[in-house]
Amino acid sequence: MLRSLLAISLAVTIAGSARAEDRPPAIDPKAMEIGQASLEFLQAQSSMGFSWFITYDRIFEGREKITFIRSGSSLIARGSGYRSYAESGNTVREYIYDGKQLTISAPVQGFYTQTPISGDFDALVETAREQAGLVLPVWQIMSTKATDFLSEVEAASYLGTTLVNGREAHHLAFSEYRRDFQVWVSTDPERPVPLIFVETDPYTQGWPQYHAFLYDWNLEPEIEANSFIFTPGEGVAKISFSTLQTDPESGTLQPTSD
Repeated sequence: MLRSLLAISLAVTIAGSARAEDRPPAIDPKAMEIGQASLEFLQAQSSMGFSWFITYDRIFEGREKITFIRSGSSLIARGSGYRSYAESGNTVREYIYDGKQLTISAPVQGFYTQTPISGDFDALVETAREQAGLVLPVWQIMSTKATDFLSEVEAASYLGTTLVNGREAHHLAFSEYRRDFQVWVSTDPERPVPLIFVETDPYTQGWPQYHAFLYDWNLEPEIEANSFIFTPGEGVAKISFSTLQTDPESGTLQPTSD
């Protein structure tokens, strides 16, 4: 559908007779400018906090589409640490990173695990993926490489403005070789934060989608001394990081079964 939308918005044909010089570019510069400005704004923030609600599709037996949800909140202070709370299915996970160690806490299941990781947030993202296949929630929003997000765009369209929960937002549509995606960005020039992100896989039957709704933005969060310190509660067991594996449906790390 998105590719059709892009095609309609970018096409200038009357029975195929329009001259090449009359056709608009495949990449609308306005869409790119707004999208890039939002990414640069996020990348420039020394700290930020926000809440998120995610839906994502899985295709079973080549035809049945099932939608799963995740929800939570994230906080980052560059140079100090990262903390996120995530709910998925019946599981709860807390991710706490202080620049030297990643802690994953499962308060409902009563365990936690820790593993040494050094570096900035992007180093955390890469190492967690390599070591355990763990993809941190909406990590792209907090990446110091956020401005690379539009580097492979092959088509872009500006689709006007709309209201998102009472806030006016630019509606942008993009297409790459491997995916299509849309972004709704606040029209506030002082705070051009993304409000909705939708990604479509056009090469998988059923065209599964990923939706991320971003809200409760705080660009000056209060960072307390213990914001990135984990203190286990009474009776909480510590388990080895190596005993965890990523659950394909929830995307969370779970203890391996015997």
